[in-house]
Amino acid sequence: MDFNVAKEVKNGIAPPKYVVKLLYESMQAGETDPESIIYICKMKDGRIEMRYSDISFTEGIGMLHCGISYLLDEMRE
Repeated sequence: MDFNVAKEVKNGIAPPKYVVKLLYESMQAGETDPESIIYICKMKDGRIEMRYSDISFTEGIGMLHCGISYLLDEMRE
């Protein structure tokens, strides 16, 4: 892990590279076996990009809604 990422993680910040690394390592170790994935990234130039695996549009909307609910719950704590 790079020093800057380690410092951010120590300070309670989860940088993008770290989050993706955790998912990848979990999948490689057989601890996680996702059926589908959807992600949204805000790029450094301000663009928003979204990618998703083989899912229906309604399933993707549902997954995004679950993410919104989770973030709202985190904000309330």
